[in-house]
Amino acid sequence: MDPTGVYRIKNPEPKEDGVWVTDGTTEQEITEDAYLSNGYKPKLQSLPWGEPKPEGKTG
Repeated sequence: MDPTGVYRIKNPEPKEDGVWVTDGTTEQEITEDAYLSNGYKPKLQSLPWGEPKPEGKTG
């Protein structure tokens, strides 16, 4: 399964905002630039804003 965006993450300045992505096995935060550069789906602007880390996750 290709990595898919779940939600956007608003980070404090100067850190770039991120996107929480999953490939069905692993999950992690990547920068918005990396998300856009890799052409992940869905479109960045369609993702909702969420929390920095899902409850129970440490990665």
